[in-house]
Parts: sequence; C-alpha cells; structure tokens
Amino acid sequence: MLDTYRDLLTGTLDVYLSAVSNRLNQVVNRLTAFTVAIGALAVVTGFYGMNFERTWPPFEAPWGVPFALALMATAVGGLLWAFRRAGWL
Repeated sequence: MLDTYRDLLTGTLDVYLSAVSNRLNQVVNRLTAFTVAIGALAVVTGFYGMNFERTWPPFEAPWGVPFALALMATAVGGLLWAFRRAGWL
C-alpha cells in the first residue's frame, strides 16, 4: 500500500516538473526570438556604421537614412514572421 502511494506521488511530481519545464521552454524560445530580431538591427548598424557620406551608393542619396531604417524594420519584421510561422512566438 505504501509503495502504491509513493509511486503515485512520484508520478504526480514528474507530471508537475514536466509542465514547468515545458512552460520554461516556451519562455526561452520567445526570448531567443526577440534577441535574434534585435541582433539583426545590431548587425545592420554595425556593418554600415551609420556613416552615410562614404558608404554604399544608396546611402549617399538623400533618402539614405530612411532606406537604412526601412532595411532594419524589414529585417526585424521578416524574422518575427519566420519565428511566428515556426511556432516560436
């Protein structure tokens, strides 16, 4: 009788720990997705250095800054879309 209750309690604890672990995995996946999305901004700004006078020709144009901002927004939007499609968000 005591063994039965011990096994029942052990099984209940295993189910609880599994549920907590699954929830933690969901939170970590979301944090990872947002970190990668923000990392894309760091890559774009770091690569071009935001020096608009002597860089790639589209950035020399008067619309260079809006082009860079649109590029960053597109990168973040694309990553978030891909993460949502993969079920990470």
